[in-house]
Amino acid sequence: MVAGRSPVISRPVLAAQRRLQVQSYVTSHGWATIAELAQALDTSQTTVRRDLAVLAGRGVLVRVRGGAGAVSVALAVPRTG
Repeated sequence: MVAGRSPVISRPVLAAQRRLQVQSYVTSHGWATIAELAQALDTSQTTVRRDLAVLAGRGVLVRVRGGAGAVSVALAVPRTG
């Protein structure tokens, strides 16, 4: 540690790490809202939306209005109509 400086308590999470956290959260909870994810990850809702778009594009989760769901949960929901 450099004299006169306090240690870094928290560092910005890299996008790849944050996306893994988003994936883990959604998978373990089944579904999550954007607000819920933003609060859990201490990041902006805009960042969460961007991460959800990337993860949905990879087929890791299913993007729905206001949040996302785990692929396994989305596949288990029967379609109506």
